[in-house]
Amino acid sequence: MRSRRIRQTSPRVARAALLGALVGLTGPSLAAQAQLVVNIDLEAGDPGDVVHVGADGVLSGGGTVWNGVDSGTDAFDLVDENGVATAVDVVFTGVVGGPGTDSSSTNDLQDSGTFQAFEIRGLDPNATYDVAIYGGSFASLTFEDALGPLGSFCTGALTYSLPGVQNGDYCLYTGRSPADLGGGISGFGIGGLDGLATGVQIRRSPSVPSLSPLGLLAVAAAGVGVAMTLHARARRRGAA
Repeated sequence: MRSRRIRQTSPRVARAALLGALVGLTGPSLAAQAQLVVNIDLEAGDPGDVVHVGADGVLSGGGTVWNGVDSGTDAFDLVDENGVATAVDVVFTGVVGGPGTDSSSTNDLQDSGTFQAFEIRGLDPNATYDVAIYGGSFASLTFEDALGPLGSFCTGALTYSLPGVQNGDYCLYTGRSPADLGGGISGFGIGGLDGLATGVQIRRSPSVPSLSPLGLLAVAAAGVGVAMTLHARARRRGAA
C-alpha cells in the first residue's frame, strides 16, 4: 500500500512567519510611540508679539507649530509641533524678573522672552527628554532635572540664524530625566536667569515597545510551529 506523504512547511518558511509576527506586533507600537516635540516661544506680552512658526529649531521633527507663552502668564495643555494637545504646562515660579526684548533679532523666536524663573510640567517621570533653551546673548541659567539644579552658561554670541549654534544661540541638555517638582508633578525647572530666555524645545525619546499578553501568545504559537516543523523533518530523516 502506498503511504501518503504529509507535506510540511519548511523551517525557512516557519522562521519567516515568526519574524513576520514579531514585526507585525511591534510595528504599530513603534509608530504610536514616536518622538514627542513641544515648542515654546516665550514672549514679552506686547501687543505686537508674533509667535514663531517653523520646523527650524534644533530639536524640530518636522512640525511647525509653536506655543506662544507670555512672560509671567502660565500656560496649560500645550500642543506638540503638529498641533496635537499634550499634558505639558508652563508655570512661572519666580518672584523677580519679567519680560524682555531683543531689538537685534531677525526672527520671531529670539526677539523677546522672559527673565522670570519657570517650570515645564506634566512630563512622564519614566521617560527621558532632550531640552533646548534659546536665550539672549551671553545668558546663564540654572537647569533642574532629576539630578538636581545645575547652573551654567547657556548662550554666547547670537547668530539669529535658526536653528542656531549650540552654546551660541541655545544650550542643549540631552537624555535628562524630569525632576520631582512636588505634588506628583514631574518636569524641569529653569531659573537663575542672568539674561533672557526666548524659547524652549522639549523632545521625548521613543520608548522601547513591549508586547501585550496577546502579542506574547502569538509569538509563542509561532515558535511552537517552528519547533514542530523541525521535529517532523528530523523524524522523516530518521525513518529514511
